[in-house]
Amino acid sequence: MSELIKSIFREYDIRGIFPDELNEDSIAKIAKAIAQKCHQESVAEVVIARDGRLSGPSLLESLQESLNMHGINTINIGLATSPLLYFAAKKQASKSGIMITGSHNPKNYNGIKLVIDDKPVDVIASVNGKITHGDRLRIKIPIVDDSWCDSGQLFTTFYTTINNPSIEELKGKTILGTARYKKVNPITEKINFRVAISIKSMLGDLVFLDMGTYDIDFLKRLKKMEQLTIELQDGVEIKVSDYFDIPKNTFVMDGVNNALDRARAECLKIVKENDIVKLGLKKINNEN
Repeated sequence: MSELIKSIFREYDIRGIFPDELNEDSIAKIAKAIAQKCHQESVAEVVIARDGRLSGPSLLESLQESLNMHGINTINIGLATSPLLYFAAKKQASKSGIMITGSHNPKNYNGIKLVIDDKPVDVIASVNGKITHGDRLRIKIPIVDDSWCDSGQLFTTFYTTINNPSIEELKGKTILGTARYKKVNPITEKINFRVAISIKSMLGDLVFLDMGTYDIDFLKRLKKMEQLTIELQDGVEIKVSDYFDIPKNTFVMDGVNNALDRARAECLKIVKENDIVKLGLKKINNEN
């Protein structure tokens, strides 16, 4: 099997270019991890479906085979929309479902959206700090195996009340910006923010910005920076003021190490529990 590429794990889902980043082998690996999570949550059955992309049928088949192989029953509803999959999942006792979909990405992409008993399959470390506007700085650690517990995806959100009807078109695009470290003798660096998704929230929109995936040890260095201020800036294609009323967040970084340590410990705990379940299932299969 090919190695999984960590960058395919996003805020709310899994996305990658088919077949270079995401293919039948990687789907089988991910399905194995999902099966382990299902066993942990006492979920024995999930609804699965796919969208209309050409890579969908083979990826769905790989998903189903791997889930079944690892002890999870599947209800395959075939070609469907994501809302229909979620509806079907809610109708089942397990309230669990997995959708093979590239969402609004280009046609060469595909991915996974999932709900497992309404619980996440990631651990989120939230930086403890002040924020002038918007969301907390968060680090998502995918639960796959213990090696994955050593890295995390850094992201944040900006809440805006401008209500630009074109804001959904920002998805997948890059917004230029800066990161300024420290209160005294600050250091300013350029940084790119990839727009992951925007969702309606209260009187405006919540825009999720991906800042990249980093090793936990590297992220712990942020504590030495004391304070982090990130600011969105105009580019050739995107004028920030057209979408964001306050394009700036500030975070105090003194809590980052504790947050990361807790998240990593939880990730390792879940992986260990999943491994115990895996060994138990293997023993049962051998006995049968």
